[in-house]
Amino acid sequence: MSPTTAVTSGDELRPMTILLVDDEWALRASLRRLLAPEGFQILEAPDGRTAMALVARSIGLPSGWADAPQAVPPIDIIISDLRMPEASGLDLLRFVREHAPEIEVIVLTAYGEVADAVAALKLGAYNFLEKPFDPPAFLLEVKRAQLLAVEHRRGRLVRAPVGEAMARLVGDSIVMQELKTLIGRLAQSDATALILGDSGTGKELVARAIHERSPRRNRAFVPVHCGAIPESLFESELFGHVKGAFTGATATRAGHFEVAEGGTVFLDEIGETPPALQVKLLRVLQERTYQPVGASKAKKGDFRVLAATHRDLSRAVREGKFREDLFYRLNVVPVLVPTLRERPEDLQLLCETFVAERNRDRETKLLPPGDECLEAMRRYSWPGNVRELEHLIERISVLKDSGPITVEDLPSVLRETVLPAALPGFGAEARSMNLNAELNRLEVELIRLALKQSHGNKNRASQILGLNRTTLVEKIKRLGLQPFADSLGPGEKEAF
Repeated sequence: MSPTTAVTSGDELRPMTILLVDDEWALRASLRRLLAPEGFQILEAPDGRTAMALVARSIGLPSGWADAPQAVPPIDIIISDLRMPEASGLDLLRFVREHAPEIEVIVLTAYGEVADAVAALKLGAYNFLEKPFDPPAFLLEVKRAQLLAVEHRRGRLVRAPVGEAMARLVGDSIVMQELKTLIGRLAQSDATALILGDSGTGKELVARAIHERSPRRNRAFVPVHCGAIPESLFESELFGHVKGAFTGATATRAGHFEVAEGGTVFLDEIGETPPALQVKLLRVLQERTYQPVGASKAKKGDFRVLAATHRDLSRAVREGKFREDLFYRLNVVPVLVPTLRERPEDLQLLCETFVAERNRDRETKLLPPGDECLEAMRRYSWPGNVRELEHLIERISVLKDSGPITVEDLPSVLRETVLPAALPGFGAEARSMNLNAELNRLEVELIRLALKQSHGNKNRASQILGLNRTTLVEKIKRLGLQPFADSLGPGEKEAF
């Protein structure tokens, strides 16, 4: 089947139809030149009101606009600006979500419209692209939306609201696009997933996003921090207890799994689970049954299990600290959340998003960092990842009333990554005074370059770098580069 066709209820093939909505004729013409050679059928509208009329006609909805054509083919994808006369892109998105939720919507934003873009994601937009955009990246985004549109036409996919968690997974780097695609696929199944990533990368956000887009979204999402529960109370917290089961059990109490009936249990930091409880969790995953403390029989449950850890569980298995059978039950679908240092291209967008959030309740308005400040921030290793960046923006917003964030606003650990221009003996090419941060950055860049040159083949990459293959694999895991390596494709078959 051609990628630019969809399946109708009668199994007839028809061209995929894209509606371009923008009040600038030149931009619509530019998009049309990009998309037409790909085989798409193109419709155009100069504003949100006209676009609503076209959508209404395409789905057979009585329309109040007489200027709409009498016959409009089914629309698969909408690419729309946000700021337009008559009706905005957000107005159009609300209309589409109410009347034609199967249509995928990509919104185009200008600089400074990050808050509006986040609002669009919350309303269910597939994604947003900031103008001016890179044509290959634009086409890639359209092709990904197109795959979802095909599934909608086949009746295999039912749209779920994007929700707050998905909107907060900010970033349009390759690794983040792949993560969002995987979240969308996981949301349509009940498969157990193990979410892996360093502290502060947003593992719980990923779990919430999977739940919010799943058929279980109207039931409870129950997060359980396995490292925060005393071992003596672990079983009672997870499985509940009956009255009189132990001293102090004055009433029957439901556990987390019972509270999550019909919904999702998120076992955060699963690597901290006491060994004695691991075998009982294994039974829960295998049989979907659990036994409250003091109860005479087990209860059958209907819940999905998602787990997360920042630890290397495969190493914990080898060291005898984690059950191998439980590991494989949890690791049905591994989800690796990238570190911030792995996606420096998302730093600007993250800063704009966090600044916009801090400005909502302020009379004075903080502005995102400029180029010099962003360069300093990109040289930092960000051991606390996105959480560290968010807290930094929050701290600066407390101390600074308005204006752009500058290098002088950064804490010393970030300022030290920039050499003063007047420092004797150092030219403009000098980049860093923070040795650890600079070595970390250089190591990441060299490994990424070697992986690119070897097309993801770790044997060849290790030879290029002069490293043992096992050492390279460990570094790829430690530096959060596995998604990048996977994105390069299988390459030549590796010899083991």
